[in-house]
Formats: sequence, structure tokens, C-alpha cells
Amino acid sequence: MQGIEREEELHKRETEMHEKFGAPVGLSDHSGSIFPSIAAMAIGASVLEVHITPSEYMFGPDIKSSISLQDLKLIVDARDAFIKIFNSVCRSFVFVI
Repeated sequence: MQGIEREEELHKRETEMHEKFGAPVGLSDHSGSIFPSIAAMAIGASVLEVHITPSEYMFGPDIKSSISLQDLKLIVDARDAFIKIFNSVCRSFVFVI
């Protein structure tokens, strides 16, 4: 699958999971990038779990899968933009850090 077909399939799965379990659906991201979180919000995820680190030079098992505080701000800004774009007060996002 490519492009829009993949997005439609992911959105369909998110909708099915929400309907089946009656709970918010989200992403547990360990990529170390902001893009999976932004993509997940774009197709309807309402819960995101990301690892953060104050410095990429810190030591620990999750550092490579962590994003910076500045990157977290970009994800929050994207969330705010999606809420404005979709003009939805009922659409909420929860971050688990």
C-alpha cells in the first residue's frame, strides 16, 4: 500500500478499534521522530505516548527513541493546529510522556 491507500487503511483500523473497544486509540511511539505522532493525529489518534529527553547526550536505554523538548513543542503545536483545522471542540488529545 502506498500514500492515500495506506492512510485510508490506517484510519479504517483506528475507527474499527474505537468502535470495538469504545476507547480512544493512539500511538506508542519509539521512533525518536515527531513525524509518526503528527501522522497519527492526522488520521484520528487521540492518545500519543512519546519518550522525551532534555539532551541527546544523556545516557539511558530510551535516549535513541526519545525526542527533545523542542520536538515535543512541535507536536503540541501540530495538535493545536489540527484542532483549529478540524474546528472540533470534541476532539481531544492526551499526551503520555
